[in-house]
Amino acid sequence: MIQPLRAAHRKAFAVLAIALPAVLWGGLRAREVPLGQSSPIVEMPSSMYLLRQSDRLWGKHIIQSKFYGDSTTGEGVEVLFLPPQEMNDPDLLLYWTGDLRPAADVSGWKLLGTFAAGRVFSLPLDAKHGGHLALYSLAHRELVDSALVEKLP
Repeated sequence: MIQPLRAAHRKAFAVLAIALPAVLWGGLRAREVPLGQSSPIVEMPSSMYLLRQSDRLWGKHIIQSKFYGDSTTGEGVEVLFLPPQEMNDPDLLLYWTGDLRPAADVSGWKLLGTFAAGRVFSLPLDAKHGGHLALYSLAHRELVDSALVEKLP
């Protein structure tokens, strides 16, 4: 009775000895590469010029925010975010509202995209009049941080 069980266990351990390292290796290869500690260098088109730069714009986090204007059209506003360290909140989304006194609910706000360090976001045409930016954690379903954007030159 015990010999068949020992044979089955021996075969199971032999299969696991090969399968587990293969699964671990595949998982390590599939994960995202962590970001380096240095700020990424983002090249903007030559028609873009710096409107405003601030690292104290956000209420809870220190995120360097650079606002760029387009000299060809004079209307478009691009914003670049460079946090000094990786944000720990999961699934961060960036929202915009042109309201200077916004509601806490982001359902009426415009979704700009998934927040990532070094990514350039295009703000709506009314952004030069001012508004609010918000970081919303989709996983926690809560507002992580917000920033008041005053009238841009």
